[in-house]
Amino acid sequence: MYVINDMDALADNASVLKSALGDFYAVIKCNAYGHGSVNCAKTLYQAGQRHFAVFSLPEALQIRPFIGNSEILILGRTPKEDLKTVSENGLVQTVFSREYVKEILSVTNKIKLHIKIDTGMNRSGFPTGVHVFFDSKKEISEGGVILPLGTNKENGCLCRQDPENKKYRSAGPVAERIFSDISPLSDNILGIYTHFPCADSPDITDTEKRLSLFLKTSKELDLLLGKRLIKHCAASAAAARLPESRLDLCRIGLMLYGVIPENVSFPFESYKFQTCCKPILKPVMSLYGRIIDVRYLKKGETVGYGCVFTCKRDTVIATVDGGYANGIKRVLRGRFSPLISDKKVPVAAICMDRCMLDVTDLFTEGKTVRPGQTVTFFGDGYPVNEMARSAGTISYEILTSTGNENSSTGYSRFRIQKSENIY
Repeated sequence: MYVINDMDALADNASVLKSALGDFYAVIKCNAYGHGSVNCAKTLYQAGQRHFAVFSLPEALQIRPFIGNSEILILGRTPKEDLKTVSENGLVQTVFSREYVKEILSVTNKIKLHIKIDTGMNRSGFPTGVHVFFDSKKEISEGGVILPLGTNKENGCLCRQDPENKKYRSAGPVAERIFSDISPLSDNILGIYTHFPCADSPDITDTEKRLSLFLKTSKELDLLLGKRLIKHCAASAAAARLPESRLDLCRIGLMLYGVIPENVSFPFESYKFQTCCKPILKPVMSLYGRIIDVRYLKKGETVGYGCVFTCKRDTVIATVDGGYANGIKRVLRGRFSPLISDKKVPVAAICMDRCMLDVTDLFTEGKTVRPGQTVTFFGDGYPVNEMARSAGTISYEILTSTGNENSSTGYSRFRIQKSENIY
């Protein structure tokens, strides 16, 4: 079983997305969603990409030699003992709590930072009290109210001069609290961001409310800090569905690899995005297997551990060189059909390093099935979303597990980097 990653498709996707969205962070965490972080970083840098996002310091250091002085944003937490390495390599660290501010201060004050605020994901980030959103008719009281210019007496709120119009404006208690936590590192803070939990849900209203809270809080922090922070909050789904969420940058992962998020349907709200991306985004990863054996069974015979498949007729079974160790999840048995000669064939059984397919209908139609023949699990126009839906999961999980559990063949028009294992 083997994976092919088309680096030309990756470069083309980056160009299309930049045309539609402007500058964006290329998210290449978790080995670039299984596509190979170093090859992807090289390809994107050569295509003109200058903003990257990873999860951890090791991921950042892995790609730094290949992308010049490009910005690398670390989305996760870097351990205290490694913070100086972040600074020494010109990386940007996310800060997400009062405790982490103290940790950073105890090590260095020469580090570039982006603030992460939590607008309801409840994973990490300075809290904003997003629970008040459940009554959409009321003002976001816990988020504070931006008072009219000049009315800053007896309100108990911090006030700073608006750098744009030189007048004074009051900040609400959420921004105050965050400012109080981050103020010791205020000179180091360059940007602010959040991450939406439901941007790919059918109803976009929830994300619109979370965006409103982010914009309100980030603008108040601009005033308190006396400078304009770089703002980003849209990942692939929000960038596609909610044009107003595309701020200074977006953070694009899944669409960069040519996959449209679930529940994101065309047309997108932005005509420009629709016309640019609908026909052009190309899946980068493809997953193939090879038939290693063909067996002819009688009605009533069984296949696989536990005799999970019983032949209801005389049956032809093709054994393929990959199983759950290669990302073909056991739950796919009886639910998913890969392609042989462009025809779907059902999965009968899945083992650790092999799976068995019912290819009887191909024989009935007079088509040949033989050892060495290619089986397409996704790719060549067969979307990874098909496998994800069949497994009851999301395409992110399929890509990362498949890409990281198989050797990869990096293909380009101009170079071929081949390292292929056949099981």
